[in-house]
Amino acid sequence: MFGVSGAASTITKLSTSAATRASKNIASKTLTLGTIYPIVKKVAQALGVKMTKDIFAKGVSKAIPIVGGVASGGLTYATYKPMAFKLKKHLRTLKWCDISYYDSIKQTV
Repeated sequence: MFGVSGAASTITKLSTSAATRASKNIASKTLTLGTIYPIVKKVAQALGVKMTKDIFAKGVSKAIPIVGGVASGGLTYATYKPMAFKLKKHLRTLKWCDISYYDSIKQTV
């Protein structure tokens, strides 16, 4: 559980640097040969928005940190959930977590 915050911060830093690099790389590559760009361009034309390669590259680069955030959140959830269940199970075994323990204290006082 303790290493998750370090992993999450590393994923955040990596996704930020990947977004910067992706923005530069996507704009320099030939996007017209791919399958996504022509579809996005047709949809943008239907909506009345001019779609250029630079605008498309900036949009894709903004999505990369979101993917990093989802990965970080998934990693955190996947590691904390089992540990939370183990803690819950352990706390149930403790005597001061049982209501009858407090009822017995009231009777002795």
